[in-house]
Amino acid sequence: MRETLTKLSACSKVVLSNRKIALVLPVLERFKLLPYFLDVIGRDSGTGVKPSPDPVLHVVGRFAVKPDETIIVGDCFNDIDAGRAAGVRTVAVTYGYGVDRSFIDRADFVIDRFSLLLQVVARLDCPDPVKP
Repeated sequence: MRETLTKLSACSKVVLSNRKIALVLPVLERFKLLPYFLDVIGRDSGTGVKPSPDPVLHVVGRFAVKPDETIIVGDCFNDIDAGRAAGVRTVAVTYGYGVDRSFIDRADFVIDRFSLLLQVVARLDCPDPVKP
């Protein structure tokens, strides 16, 4: 995961969780992932919770990006539905916490390894596409 995040260093990245920040930060720190993200937004951030598009739109506005220049990567219907409602590109992962994978049909892209996100980013019309 760190290798992929490093290759995506030109892209602004935010963790958007329905968990409280105090629960998310230790996990990111434990796996040495926190430095790869500009911010961590949780259910206690006052931006709403997924599947509402509000937290996604908050990130879009805060970083002054267009929805069609934004990707949400998620492992459950909350992520994909929030992204779709916000008008951003959605990437479903086939692994993660939940066992119900029915949401992947609603995503723009589906990946079964995080490293495949590089190919998704390269396919999109990004200002500085990352080559895998």
